[in-house]
Amino acid sequence: MFPMTSLRYNSLTPPENNTFSLKLIGECTSTDCRQRRIITFVKYLPQGKKSGMSLVQIKMISGTIAVQDSLDQITADRSNNILRTDIENNKVNIYFSEISNAGQQFSFDVQQIVHVYNPQPGKANVFDYYALNFRHLQLTPFHKDLIKIFKES
Repeated sequence: MFPMTSLRYNSLTPPENNTFSLKLIGECTSTDCRQRRIITFVKYLPQGKKSGMSLVQIKMISGTIAVQDSLDQITADRSNNILRTDIENNKVNIYFSEISNAGQQFSFDVQQIVHVYNPQPGKANVFDYYALNFRHLQLTPFHKDLIKIFKES
């Protein structure tokens, strides 16, 4: 006789209302388009409020890496609320002290290191660092827009 068991997973459902807006735009910065710039716009949506410490994660398109010097430049700029940046498994993490309704714009350089025939899309998301149960799970693919621009060269 074997006992019958049932295993269930409890996962938190993200809130229905979006708390952040995130948009990425890519542009070529060299004639052969091996050097590119990712321009990012992030905004906290609830009117008149600011987020707490927040994290923007951007996973690179296959074959590209972030240029560390450009990440150091956005961290050195005290006019934005960026505390630090790091790269982990080809994913750029950008830590903000807060994000407001006015929004933040920042950009950094990426470089194509390997030509990939059918590159996997990059993705980005943003969430409140200390309120993971309110994690904003909307992933923003930026593959199509960037690849269109990249293929023009």
